[in-house]
Amino acid sequence: MNKNDESSDLLDDLIYVGREFLVALLIMAVFISSAYFYTGNWPPMVVVESGSMQHTTNGDSEIGAIDPGDLVFVKKISGREDVVTYVEGARHLEVVGTDDGRIVFHRTFDRETGHVTYGKYGDVIVYYKNGITADTPIIHRAMLWLEYNSTGKSFDVPSLSIYNFTGNLTLVGAGFGGVDVNIYLGQILKNFRNSGVEPHGGFITLGDHNGAVYDQMGFRDALGRPVLPVLPGWVMGKARGEIPWFGAFKLYFGDKNPHDGAGREAIPHNTWVNLWTTIAVIVVLSFLVDLAISLREKRDKEKRERDEDSPGGEANEGSEQEKGEQREGSSPPEQT
Repeated sequence: MNKNDESSDLLDDLIYVGREFLVALLIMAVFISSAYFYTGNWPPMVVVESGSMQHTTNGDSEIGAIDPGDLVFVKKISGREDVVTYVEGARHLEVVGTDDGRIVFHRTFDRETGHVTYGKYGDVIVYYKNGITADTPIIHRAMLWLEYNSTGKSFDVPSLSIYNFTGNLTLVGAGFGGVDVNIYLGQILKNFRNSGVEPHGGFITLGDHNGAVYDQMGFRDALGRPVLPVLPGWVMGKARGEIPWFGAFKLYFGDKNPHDGAGREAIPHNTWVNLWTTIAVIVVLSFLVDLAISLREKRDKEKRERDEDSPGGEANEGSEQEKGEQREGSSPPEQT
């Protein structure tokens, strides 16, 4: 092989590597731009940092649920009407209202179809606690929508036909493991007074793995105030779809507080097994596809070289073709 051939091969290799790099960039650009146009948010995805939305009892990751290390698409909402709450989406719902220990209503709702996301009824939303964007957003399920009744200084729940109520609202079997979720409307009103905030309506939210402890009962914002009902303006978007495990790298290397039970500590042990297995499969498939393309190009090149090296290759083909045409065009000899 002479120097010209070596230079030519090196140039071909560089062109091949450059082409593959550009193709990878193009695929990434198409994916990111498509995700942005679908969600209307930037960034279009968030990394789940805690296990509050897990559905397993042993802490393992599973496809279809929201686990630490998952990447979740966050679709922007235009208002409250874009979110279906748990009580609106449940096929069967039992609700009990008590006031001063007395049962004031006990209702059941049955619907033909239900609205399910991530294995449970209703939409999952990503929101900032009390609207503080500097705080880490929360990804939890919207359980119900409250409207503040300024006349009665109470709450209405139109989806359940409940009006002017300040008692205890129980969603039977709605929590993780089928526990009852008791929403203390009087305590929520007290939280507004203690925070010095004018009462308003909003979403009551709950992590799927948090049992009966909904956010407006047990969570606080960065300023130490109780989390209030979530206004639509505090909602970054609603969760749609997931890319499992691939956010684990961000949690592992970007965890600034490794002893808070979230981030690196929250990554399920089987996430790493699933992640490295997936990466290995992708690498092997890419290698096999590249190998198949290389073998095909090699066969085509060898075929072209054989055709060029055969004596009078193209000319012989042409002469044979002309002979065939002459034979077809000639008439049979006359018989005497």
